[in-house]
Amino acid sequence: MKSFLRLAFLGLVCLGGLLSAPSHALAQVISPDNPVLQRASQVGQTGLPPPSTARKSATAFRPARGRVLLEAFLSNMLEDAGEREVMRAALTQVFLSYEAEAKKLKVANDAAAALAFAVTILHSVGTGSEPSDEAFVALTPRLRAALDTPAVRAASDRHKQEVYELAICTAGSVLSLAAVAEDDATKEKVRELAQGSLRVLLGTELAALTLTSTTAVSYTHLRAHETDSY
Repeated sequence: MKSFLRLAFLGLVCLGGLLSAPSHALAQVISPDNPVLQRASQVGQTGLPPPSTARKSATAFRPARGRVLLEAFLSNMLEDAGEREVMRAALTQVFLSYEAEAKKLKVANDAAAALAFAVTILHSVGTGSEPSDEAFVALTPRLRAALDTPAVRAASDRHKQEVYELAICTAGSVLSLAAVAEDDATKEKVRELAQGSLRVLLGTELAALTLTSTTAVSYTHLRAHETDSY
């Protein structure tokens, strides 16, 4: 079965508006008091703990009937209506593909899993490496553990779904752009967008993160986890 992390998009136009949008515009899509995003953006400083063994994920949520953030994301990141239409179609396919696979892996409707997906894609685009399903699977329980705080557990389903959708929209848009980037200058802009997006979602730099098939370690906090394998 073809990996859902290796999505391809046909017929995409060059989305210049998204390439020129500052990465901090991502944070403006969600209210700054969202406790899930607040905690996620601290991971670059606190590091990734060992995988969570909790029976219920603190970032799981009951989804609303429709998307709660997609249109806000498109409006905030793209001014041109034509570009929004193209990206809406691409992101719809990303959501459908991701959610089908997440259901099989039993990580559906979980903000931490969506963030793991986004980090895997952004790391891949930023480093020019192949995305890894295994790294995504390994990263999910560690992000669940990192986000398992009282504030996140008390967060509303809406708060958790907002971060879930922000993560997938971010990964999908960067992946879409990477799929159609041809010249070196555009490819570099896409890599910069991936790096900036990582800062917004996890508060970490690309160089501070390495992904493997068994673990995902933030080197910014390596000393606190000297017994971890990496």
